[in-house]
Amino acid sequence: METTRQTGLLANHETDLSALSLPVEWQDPMFVPYDWGYFAFVYDTEQLPEPPKSLEALIAAPDDLKILIQDPRTSTPGLGLLLWMRHVYGDQAPGKWQQLKGKILTTTKSWSDGYFSLFMNGEAPMILSYSTSPAYHMAVDKTDRYQAAEFKALGSLIVLASHDEEDRRILADSVCSL
Repeated sequence: METTRQTGLLANHETDLSALSLPVEWQDPMFVPYDWGYFAFVYDTEQLPEPPKSLEALIAAPDDLKILIQDPRTSTPGLGLLLWMRHVYGDQAPGKWQQLKGKILTTTKSWSDGYFSLFMNGEAPMILSYSTSPAYHMAVDKTDRYQAAEFKALGSLIVLASHDEEDRRILADSVCSL
């Protein structure tokens, strides 16, 4: 956001943010949060009894481990992963994406495309999702088959804030060209 702010192209939003309900303090004159959540890699315990325990372990796993992720241009979890990788690895993120690439079965347009159409039909044992997905299955499906991998850093809060949707598309396009 700081890079965007420094361009001088955006004006303050002049929106009253007092009604926001976020788990973090948010006061920014230029960016308004439009989504927030905790993300996790959710796995099927029947297909993957021993999931990776960290992002680094996932990246280093053999390429026969297949995961599903979402396009950061069209999906909040996808954008969250993009930002998380950049935060964790900085300038080395492109190389880490290259290492992860062999494990990615596909990148879906939306979370629901990946989750309900592919993951729930057994196409891959692991998917980038919301940390609340396992609770949904416990409450609705009455099963603990689907669990969140206990990555130490993932599960961090991601707050996506933008001046407009064009900011999100530009950021996502920069990584999707890798």
